[in-house]
Amino acid sequence: MTRINLGLGDIADVARAQPAVADALQEGASVEGIAAVEGSEAFIEAFEDFLEDFGHRATVELDLSRPRWREDPATLLGSVRANLANETAGEHRERVRELAIEAERAANELEARADYGLLGPVRRRITRKLIETYRNTIYTREYPKHYAAEAFAIWREALLDGGRYLASEGVLDRPEDVWHLHKKELFTALDGDSIEVGIEAWRREVAVHDTLDEPPLLTSEGETPRGAVDRTDVPEGALLGTGVSAGVIEGPAKVVHDPTAATVEGGEILIAPSADPGWTPLFLNAAGMVVEVGGAISHGALVAREYGLPAVVSVLKATEEIETGQWIRIDGSRGIVELLDES
Repeated sequence: MTRINLGLGDIADVARAQPAVADALQEGASVEGIAAVEGSEAFIEAFEDFLEDFGHRATVELDLSRPRWREDPATLLGSVRANLANETAGEHRERVRELAIEAERAANELEARADYGLLGPVRRRITRKLIETYRNTIYTREYPKHYAAEAFAIWREALLDGGRYLASEGVLDRPEDVWHLHKKELFTALDGDSIEVGIEAWRREVAVHDTLDEPPLLTSEGETPRGAVDRTDVPEGALLGTGVSAGVIEGPAKVVHDPTAATVEGGEILIAPSADPGWTPLFLNAAGMVVEVGGAISHGALVAREYGLPAVVSVLKATEEIETGQWIRIDGSRGIVELLDES
């Protein structure tokens, strides 16, 4: 995920070198509009190189009906636009270098804390080995997701091809209706046989499901336990969740339900229903993060720790209780979100 954000920052730096391109971006131009700007060749080449590597990713990418970044790059352009407004050239890479220095300082501190008593030197070496093992392996969890997303993108295109064909034959009203067909129905229709499918009923059911809230915790048995919380350190009116990335930060909230239709400006605290890889571009400028679902090893939690962003997850109804512009304080160590004023 660091590669994604570094890549977007590099694209912003390319745009900075061409004021006309930067102006077009700030005015909300599309990729096609930017391509028409004189001197945009370097930007377009850099953007296409990025899409070559990451264009198969998407928000909620397990849902094949969601467009991939290469189909709808609005989210990426929004992140580049926010970078232009809030950072200077090379600042994104300098931030990563500072995080690396801070991480090494923390590792040294852990080693020093382990080095006491007769077995101190042994504990120190073991601590260093554990830190190195974590650093050299934790990122590998992203590789299966990355390459699985490539397969999802291929499946999506194949299914859409089927939808386009059935729409041209009058079987479906539009290609996107293919997402409402079961596999057997799709194959039957492609074989030229008639099918009876209540597309409108499926659309209504999907619309209802879109209004439902995800449970903060879901067991493998399908249960959603909500254990009682008995804490005396929670300020009155504060929201409680699970702290997954240490630190305390104050700032204006930015509630985002759809990362393809919003951006986060520098200093804003992202409030989101979830945080899968498709949300990664929004982390580029966020000062902190509050998410309604997830745990200590969820994607959003890992990225927050990687970027040193205070974060609290599993905050029930955060996107309803908090409004954009409201000044809040989040404590990523204690899992507390304080609402400091009205929006």
